[in-house]
Amino acid sequence: MMKERVQRVLARQKPFLRTPEERAAFDTGVSNWNAYYTTVMNNVDGNTNRTV
Repeated sequence: MMKERVQRVLARQKPFLRTPEERAAFDTGVSNWNAYYTTVMNNVDGNTNRTV
């Protein structure tokens, strides 16, 4: 659920990216966030005391 919401918010920012550098930085940031989120979710292993 969190992943989908973050992706929706990020998608709304795309029209405001003006330069190729901004788009590249955006894509890198999205990729980094997805990798981080995936790592966190893979490490949860049923521990309900952990927050994400």
